[in-house]
Amino acid sequence: MEKYGLTDETIEILTGKAEKIMSYYDSYKLDAREWKNYGKHRVYVTVSGYHGDDLQKTYKLAWVDMDNEQKITWQY
Repeated sequence: MEKYGLTDETIEILTGKAEKIMSYYDSYKLDAREWKNYGKHRVYVTVSGYHGDDLQKTYKLAWVDMDNEQKITWQY
Protein backbone atom coordinates (compact mmCIF):
# COMPACT_ATOMS: atom_id res chain seq x y z
CA MET A 1 0.00 0.00 0.00
CA GLU A 2 1.31 3.42 -0.88
CA LYS A 3 1.51 5.56 2.27
CA TYR A 4 0.43 9.01 0.96
CA GLY A 5 1.86 10.57 4.12
CA LEU A 6 0.17 8.21 6.58
CA THR A 7 2.18 7.67 9.75
CA ASP A 8 3.31 4.22 10.83
CA GLU A 9 0.94 4.48 13.80
CA THR A 10 -2.07 5.15 11.55
CA ILE A 11 -1.12 2.28 9.24
CA GLU A 12 -0.81 -0.01 12.26
CA ILE A 13 -4.35 0.93 13.40
CA LEU A 14 -5.77 0.37 9.90
CA THR A 15 -3.95 -2.97 9.59
CA GLY A 16 -5.26 -4.14 12.97
CA LYS A 17 -8.85 -3.43 11.94
CA ALA A 18 -8.31 -5.10 8.55
CA GLU A 19 -6.93 -8.24 10.21
CA LYS A 20 -10.09 -8.58 12.32
CA ILE A 21 -12.45 -8.00 9.39
CA MET A 22 -10.58 -10.28 6.99
CA SER A 23 -9.94 -13.24 9.31
CA TYR A 24 -12.27 -15.39 7.16
CA TYR A 25 -10.03 -14.99 4.09
CA ASP A 26 -6.68 -16.66 3.34
CA SER A 27 -5.04 -13.27 2.87
CA TYR A 28 -5.88 -9.61 2.49
CA LYS A 29 -4.42 -6.49 0.91
CA LEU A 30 -4.81 -2.85 1.92
CA ASP A 31 -5.04 -0.25 -0.82
CA ALA A 32 -5.13 3.53 -0.55
CA ARG A 33 -5.81 6.49 -2.77
CA GLU A 34 -5.27 10.15 -2.10
CA TRP A 35 -7.99 12.76 -2.52
CA LYS A 36 -7.39 16.51 -2.55
CA ASN A 37 -10.31 18.76 -3.35
CA TYR A 38 -12.15 21.77 -1.96
CA GLY A 39 -9.21 22.47 0.36
CA LYS A 40 -9.41 19.02 1.97
CA HIS A 41 -6.75 16.33 1.95
CA ARG A 42 -7.88 12.77 2.63
CA VAL A 43 -6.65 9.25 2.07
CA TYR A 44 -9.26 6.58 1.36
CA VAL A 45 -8.38 3.01 2.37
CA THR A 46 -9.94 -0.22 1.10
CA VAL A 47 -9.22 -3.82 2.06
CA SER A 48 -9.57 -6.81 -0.25
CA GLY A 49 -9.89 -10.43 0.85
CA TYR A 50 -8.50 -13.37 -1.11
CA HIS A 51 -8.93 -17.14 -1.14
CA GLY A 52 -5.75 -18.34 -2.81
CA ASP A 53 -5.16 -15.94 -5.71
CA ASP A 54 -8.86 -15.23 -6.22
CA LEU A 55 -10.25 -11.89 -5.09
CA GLN A 56 -13.40 -12.53 -3.08
CA LYS A 57 -14.53 -9.20 -1.63
CA THR A 58 -13.39 -5.58 -1.28
CA TYR A 59 -14.58 -3.36 1.57
CA LYS A 60 -14.33 0.40 2.10
CA LEU A 61 -12.35 0.39 5.33
CA ALA A 62 -11.88 4.06 6.24
CA TRP A 63 -10.91 7.52 5.20
CA VAL A 64 -8.17 9.44 6.97
CA ASP A 65 -8.36 13.22 7.35
CA MET A 66 -4.81 14.37 6.66
CA ASP A 67 -5.67 17.96 7.70
CA ASN A 68 -6.93 16.89 11.13
CA GLU A 69 -4.05 14.90 12.71
CA GLN A 70 -4.89 11.83 10.60
CA LYS A 71 -8.27 11.30 12.23
CA ILE A 72 -9.73 7.99 11.04
CA THR A 73 -13.39 7.74 10.06
CA TRP A 74 -14.34 4.08 9.75
CA GLN A 75 -16.50 3.10 6.79
CA TYR A 76 -16.83 -0.56 7.74
